[in-house]
Amino acid sequence: MRKFILPLFLIVSVAAPSLAMAAATPNTDIGTIKALNAKALTLTLSDGYKFKLTKKISLADLKVGEKVKITWVKLHGMRKIEAIHAE
Repeated sequence: MRKFILPLFLIVSVAAPSLAMAAATPNTDIGTIKALNAKALTLTLSDGYKFKLTKKISLADLKVGEKVKITWVKLHGMRKIEAIHAE
């Protein structure tokens, strides 16, 4: 019995982060861009919510004052943008 406890613990500890990532459900928000920060790769909407941009999203395509629909997931306490489209 004791032989199985350590391997089981190792399997669970390796699999748990993957399961947590898979459990992240996408959310959507619609709003107007209030601020863009190229250095921090963040976007802030007029309602005050801040989102983290990924490197695949080009800041050149976004403008302050533009109305957008954002698909995001919460990861490590930050709202990470999965997709963004002009409304």
